[in-house]
Amino acid sequence: MGSNELTEVNWRVEDIKRMLYDLRIPATESNIDKAYNIVLQHRKKIRNMIKEKNFSA
Repeated sequence: MGSNELTEVNWRVEDIKRMLYDLRIPATESNIDKAYNIVLQHRKKIRNMIKEKNFSA
């Protein structure tokens, strides 16, 4: 994994921790893993939705 990818992953984990904190859910490793998996699943759906749209260059 390149350093840029690592930075992106770390940012996502920090963002997930912040979301859990805002929702008053303990930021345990298990809860972070569950939330991260949900983010990845929805990221795929969002990516597909974006592909369906016609963006101009």
